[in-house]
Amino acid sequence: AFDSTTPDAGDVTIAVPEGIGGYLLGLEVADFLRENPGIRLGLDCGFYPENPVDPHIDLSVQLSDAGGAPELAATPLATLHYALFASRDYLDTYGAPTRIEEAVGHRFVHHSAQVKDRGNWAKKTSAFLELSAPSMVVNSSTAMLHAVERGAGIGAIPTAIVAYAPHLVMLDIPPLASATLWLCHHREAVKSARVARVVEWLTGIFDARERPWFRPDFVHPREFAGWSWP
Repeated sequence: AFDSTTPDAGDVTIAVPEGIGGYLLGLEVADFLRENPGIRLGLDCGFYPENPVDPHIDLSVQLSDAGGAPELAATPLATLHYALFASRDYLDTYGAPTRIEEAVGHRFVHHSAQVKDRGNWAKKTSAFLELSAPSMVVNSSTAMLHAVERGAGIGAIPTAIVAYAPHLVMLDIPPLASATLWLCHHREAVKSARVARVVEWLTGIFDARERPWFRPDFVHPREFAGWSWP
């Protein structure tokens, strides 16, 4: 139960993209709450908010560094490597492309946020996104993952998802893009003990020494075996 009598008691709100909130923070939060009964955690899981460091937000996990705003601090948390994934059933039925040009003709499940971040994608990948005819367009990482898992098509998903869904198959095509995940907050925010405790927790979740899928250099999912996950 929430314990409002502890010295660092109070609310801490994190703005986080829906997929990261659901498949990363949501998996880890139970232990954090047990260990920190005085902190009431809020997860504001937007899809891709335009201004995530609003006054009611203490911390923001986001795919930009807040544009260098002087009142904000931005710290890199992790690197996400986007690769093409499909279910084994889909690949057994329709074949597994080994070149990005071959993937164009396949059913493609497209996350609309990837259009907003087109500048992060290699020129060849951008051409693939232009030429592919999506069979489904979503703005939810949850909907995208479930669709790909059940054979709706191939999709560009961060390789970190393999730690959660090891049955997905990465196509034998190099990653399409890499993106830095940032932790942003107003500079004064971390003077609060409870906010600092949440920062420590978030930093541990994205520790690339323990979880190789967050390293700046690409590590293939076939090498993830034996690494810990909650």
